[in-house]
Order: sequence, then structure tokens, then C-alpha cells
Amino acid sequence: MAAERGEERVLVCVGSAPGSARLIHAGARLAGSLGCAWIAANVALPQAAGDEDRNRISDHLRLAESLGADAVRLSGRDAAEALTRYATARGVTRILVGKPAHPRWRDGWSAGMVERLIRSSGDVDVHVITGVPERSAPRAPPRAAVQPRWPHLLGAVAMVLGVSALAKLASPVLSDADIVMGYLLVVLVAAYRFGTAPALVASAASVAGYNFFFVPPFHTFAVADTRNLLTFSVLFGVGFAASTLSDRLRRQEGEAVAREARTAALLALTRALAAATDQAAVASALVGEAVARLARGAVLLSPTAEGLAPLASAGEAAAPTLVGALAAEVQRSRTISVTGALRAIPVLAVGEVVGVLVLIDTADAVDDLADAFATQGGLAIARARDAQLALQAGVRIRAERLRSALLSSVSHDLRTPLATITLAATTLLDSHDHLSEPERREFLTSARDEAERLERLVANLLEMTRLSAGSVVVRREWVPIEEIVGAAFARVEGLTAGRPITTALDPHLPLVAVDPILAELLLVNLVDNAVRHTPPGTAIELAASCGAGTVTLTVRDHGGGLPPGDPDRLFEPFVRGAIVRSAGSGLGLAICRGIARAHGGDVVARSPEGGGAAFVITLPTGGPPPPVPIEPLEAP
Repeated sequence: MAAERGEERVLVCVGSAPGSARLIHAGARLAGSLGCAWIAANVALPQAAGDEDRNRISDHLRLAESLGADAVRLSGRDAAEALTRYATARGVTRILVGKPAHPRWRDGWSAGMVERLIRSSGDVDVHVITGVPERSAPRAPPRAAVQPRWPHLLGAVAMVLGVSALAKLASPVLSDADIVMGYLLVVLVAAYRFGTAPALVASAASVAGYNFFFVPPFHTFAVADTRNLLTFSVLFGVGFAASTLSDRLRRQEGEAVAREARTAALLALTRALAAATDQAAVASALVGEAVARLARGAVLLSPTAEGLAPLASAGEAAAPTLVGALAAEVQRSRTISVTGALRAIPVLAVGEVVGVLVLIDTADAVDDLADAFATQGGLAIARARDAQLALQAGVRIRAERLRSALLSSVSHDLRTPLATITLAATTLLDSHDHLSEPERREFLTSARDEAERLERLVANLLEMTRLSAGSVVVRREWVPIEEIVGAAFARVEGLTAGRPITTALDPHLPLVAVDPILAELLLVNLVDNAVRHTPPGTAIELAASCGAGTVTLTVRDHGGGLPPGDPDRLFEPFVRGAIVRSAGSGLGLAICRGIARAHGGDVVARSPEGGGAAFVITLPTGGPPPPVPIEPLEAP
């Protein structure tokens, strides 16, 4: 759908002529004055261009990209038709095309490309600009000399002689039409195998051979019947047309194969880059695919504070000094540079040079593909960098949220026990003589309980900080489960006063390799959680059993049970149940899971039959305990 006239978009038609550079600069100025996007397009016609022309087109498209254009390559039998179709699809409002420099008679009876473009452009404005060559126009690097055609020409003549000999031997059974078809077959084969010039030589040689061997008077080039001149003309004309079409087919086949190889290379690169998750992986994927598809060696250099530094390399190596100097030049100029066997290409992302790809010992024919590799690599590096920034931003956001929630929770949870302790201490100081012994003992007990509560809160905060920072160090010791359970209940003796406590420990529990302090804190937090979420006097049960290489501990209460929803949410920091009998920070269960997983185990919440809630801890035993050395008794 075409764009509205208010939404300007400029299309610049790029070719191999040196004047295209001036056209590109004009397009950049026009787009800048209009404040709109612009596109540089080249149309690849069936008439294949030479290596020098292809190289100039690539240089022009790179120039357009460096000036902010989107460079595209189109294909079609007619340039005007392909450009018009693309302009309509992209909503182009203005087309810039170079004024043809060749004489009008070269277009023949048909209209020229510019005239056809103007007629078919519809509502699109067409600007025709004189293509005057500039000194700064891109120049193609020197190419290898074209392979001599003499072997091909001689081969075409040899095939004509061979067909003439075979036709002479079989002339008693062949008609003149059969012989002519044989010569045409030779012309087609010569065109397909060797090209247009050998095919034309084969056509001329076929006319001569047919006249010499099969037209009376035989074995002479004299023509007795002038009607044979028409036969010769038709034979040569058909041979010329057939050779032209066959040569065009051969060229198109070669281009199709090259495009398929290019597409396969870009697909492999895209897959490799898509699998890369960071900048180092992107660099490794880029140089690896470059060595597989483009060159014998590749190095990707990345800008640092000290200059360019190698980020990844593969294949053959080159002198680091030479590579660094060439890459620094490319970083400054932002254009491709070639020195000997080295080809350096800037890797751009959002208009910024994020690296320089240096290819070692590559062919000239890979210019376009190497440029595409660098473009895809730049996009992948930008994506990896943005993903890393997003990850860091997410970590900072989560840390800020945790800090805010922590401050909010701590400000409330610390204030309550501190207020109670302050009140008890102030009362004892101010009214000590007026208080009875039971009252003084009550105040002291209250201060002690709140101090213990404050101690647990601070311990949980410190442990949560260590778990969040990943700095928890598990100091494993071989200890019996019974010892950990006894130490945990001794710490919460004041909390569980007035509650029935039931323990069911398997008599065959093995020693476990755990951090006894962390394991005790895990059980203390689970018991504390049961006390906070159940009415006074509610029973608490603890069971322990062993399995294949694991020990399972279950802390169960008989309160209101788990809240509706995902029970795993209870293990997130600052998440509390629906029924809370006393204040808490909401960190206990998060710390329990963190401790269990630090040991290689886990803790989950269950809703057992009969009501209540059960928290099941699974810890690895750590294998069989080491044997205890028995020292021999000394003789008395």
C-alpha cells in the first residue's frame, strides 16, 4: 500500500556507472532535507554483469549504507518494471535516477529505461540527475586477468569438424535437415560450455563446414545456387540466437547457484548467531562461519578503551601488527580496506562501529557476502549487548525492589521488639522498687523473648542477604539428624511453650553431610512458621526418614492449611500466608528453600490429609560417611 504524500520516502537507483556516487549523495541530501528514510536499490538483470561492474555496485551500495540508506538488490527482466513494483510496495514518493550518458540510438526502437520508468511511475515523482563522474567515485580493486578464450575457440572449431566428419560418414542415411540440426546442436553445446564468442565461431564454422562438405560443388566454398545463401543465413542466424539464449541460460544458472550458496551461507550464519547468547559467543560464531564460507582465516576485533583488541579468531593467522593497523584504518574510515591477502570490513550496529572483521586470504567474489556477514554480525552484537543491558537492568530493578521491601519490612518488624524491650527496661529502671518480684520477672522475660525474636530476625536478614548475593558457603560436617533436631527445638523452646511437640525419627537414619548451623536454622524457621500460622496450643509434628541417598524431614502443623494458589509462592521473599498469628518478616520460608538448595536438596509445601500444612525437606546424605580411624591401645 502506497504511503501518504505526507510520508515521504526516497528511492535512489544505483548502477555500476561511476556517476552513481553523485546520485547517492544527492539522494542523501534530498532525504535529509525532507527528514525521511531513503533506499538505494540496484536491479540485477538477466544480462550478467562483469566482475568489475559487480564490484562497483557493491561499493556504491556500501556508500549508500554509510550515508544512512537501506541498500537492497532487486532482480527482474526489466529494470523500470522492477523499480516501479518495489517503489509501490514500499510506499516510495520520489525516485532519483541518473540521466543516461549513452546516445539515444543505442536504445533502438524501444524507449530507454528512464523513459519507461517515468511512464510507469504513476503518482511517484521521478528526478533525473546528470551522472557526472566524480574523483571520489568508488573504484573497484584490480581484478585478475580474464582467462584466454583461445582454447574455447579451438574447442568449438574442433566440435564442428567432428560433427562434419560424422555427418559425412553418415550422409547416405541423413537428410540435409538432419545435418543442419547436428550443426545447431554443436552451436548450443559451445554456447553452454564456452560462452557467446566460441558459439559465434561455431556458427560461422558450421556454415563453412556445411557449404564445404554438403553443398555442391563439394569440397569448395563456392556457392552454385544462390538459394543456399538463405540456408547459410538462416543457419548462422539460428545459431547466433540459440547461442545467445544458451549463454544467457548458462549465466543465469551460474547466478542461481551463486545465490543459493549465498543464501545457504547467510542461513547458516543466522542460525549460528541466533544460538549465541552473549557478545563473545556472537564473535566466535561470526569468525567460525566466515572461515567456513569466506576465507582461510578470520579475526574480529572489538573497540576497547586502549584501542582495538581481538575478540575471536579462527583458521589461519596473520601478523597481529598488520591486522591491527588495517583494522584501525577501517575503524576510522568506516569503509572496506584491502591490503595484500587481508580484507577488513567494518561491523556496524546502529551507526556505531562495534568491531572490525578481518578476513585472511579470501577471493574477490565474496565482497557482497562478506559485507552481509559483517552486517548480520553487527546486528547480532547489538542484540547481545542490548540483552546484556536488559539483564543488568532487570537485576538492578529486582535488587531495588528487594531493598525497598526489605526496608519496609525491617522498619516495622524491628520496631515492635525494640519497643517492647525499651518499655520493659524503662519500667524496670523507673519503677523497680514499686514492682513485685513476679512483675519484674515478667518484664525481664518479655525483654528476653523480644531480644530472641530480634536475634532471629537479624539472622534471617543476614542469611537472606547472603543467599541473594550467592555468597553462602556450606561448611559440611558429618552429623546425625537427631542432633540437628534437638538443637533446633532447644532454640525455639520459648516459642513452642504450651504446644504438643511430636517427633517420629527413623531409627536407621544415617549421618548426613550438611552445614549444622544452616540445617538448624532451616528447621528453626519451619517451626517458627508453624507457630506464627496456628492458634496457641496447636500440635506440631516432625518426622524424619531415609531413602536412596537422601534424608526427608517433614514439619507439619494442624492449623488452617495452605492459602489457595500456587504453594511455591510462599517461598518468595516477603510473601506471607493469609492467617498470621504474630508479626514476621516473610523471609523464613525463602531462607529455608535457599538453604536446602545450597545443600543440593529442596523444600516444598504440601496439604496433608486431615488438614494443616506440611513442609517437606529433602537433603542428600552426601554418600557413605568416612571410616573413623581406630587408634590402637597402648600397652600399660
